[in-house]
Amino acid sequence: MPKINRSGVNIHFETYGNGPAIFLTHGFSDNLGIWKNQIKTLSKNNTLILWDLKGHGNTDAPDDMIHYSEEETILDMLEILDHLNIKKASIGGFSLGGYMSLAFYRQYPDRVSSLLIIDTGPGFKNDEAREGWNKYAIKKAQQLIREKGIKTVITSSPPHSTQLIGYELKKMFDLRWIVDFRDMWTDIYYYKLLNNSKLSHKINLRYERKIIETADHIVTASPVYIPFFKSKSPTVSNDKFTSIPNGYDPKDFERFEIKDIPENREIRSQFQLLNVGIIPENLLLQDVRPAKLTVDPSLGGARWETTDGLVIYLSLAADINNNKLWASISTKTTSNATDKVKKEAANIDQRAKGWEFFLGDEVIKKLQSTLNTLTKIKTSD
Repeated sequence: MPKINRSGVNIHFETYGNGPAIFLTHGFSDNLGIWKNQIKTLSKNNTLILWDLKGHGNTDAPDDMIHYSEEETILDMLEILDHLNIKKASIGGFSLGGYMSLAFYRQYPDRVSSLLIIDTGPGFKNDEAREGWNKYAIKKAQQLIREKGIKTVITSSPPHSTQLIGYELKKMFDLRWIVDFRDMWTDIYYYKLLNNSKLSHKINLRYERKIIETADHIVTASPVYIPFFKSKSPTVSNDKFTSIPNGYDPKDFERFEIKDIPENREIRSQFQLLNVGIIPENLLLQDVRPAKLTVDPSLGGARWETTDGLVIYLSLAADINNNKLWASISTKTTSNATDKVKKEAANIDQRAKGWEFFLGDEVIKKLQSTLNTLTKIKTSD
């Protein structure tokens, strides 16, 4: 497994084939494995270079956040090229990897023979820059529509500014316009954290409604999104929406294992693709009190296991006096856990021990929905 060390961090990379170099970078929360189906073709007449960003795949995950900056990532890419004695390469990537490729080109244009940017935004720092990009994109799209006789346009977001481009093109041409929402817009869970002003929020809502009403058809990544979009314009019918979930390769989950199944339940299906709907960072505790209930495994719960060996359990218990489900939190560590992770687990246990928490009916409903999706009540022989 080839690695280089820069500033005390081991960076994993792989090379394939011979010829003019192609250097690809994966997206956030992924690894170089996303390119596995392209390796054979791209390395046939080229030297293909793949790598894992810091904190991803087989590259180290340093604690100091300075290692994850744009400047540091660019230097990591430069170090790999220098290590392989490659003076110039086609630089490209997906999502975050595409953004870093753009940033690398801006810093070292003489090391780049061409750019391959996939599903990437340029990371605008202000609204004026984004508006300038939209004007350019609309002008270029007008040219292509006229030259190629294009009759259907598909715009996918986020970023939702993409939909504004489609909206303008729909007004200019006799087009069939399909809007693809991979995420919700004003109802996405982090929207309130963006600190939009009241005016900005009104503008977002207005554009969202106009796009929903003007589009010929709308595709969403989940059927759960559809009621939220419909609520922006109640006159829009269900026929206008189609849900197409994000795809996956079943081979990636051949060793997938469902753990900690309650004794009275059995696996309904070896694998179900679903959104659990909560992660530990997003658990909003609505109430807390000294523990007095007995955990009931048949009620379900949740288990999170991190790649560095921390396991967090959320177990449920029923309070018959108020017909509510309360949760207790505990941890353990796996064999690969470091002393730092073990200390973190002990700290969580110390803070949570002796207390039970009320998470709210919606969170409990999601947990139980997940349990019912993956498992079913055991049937007698």
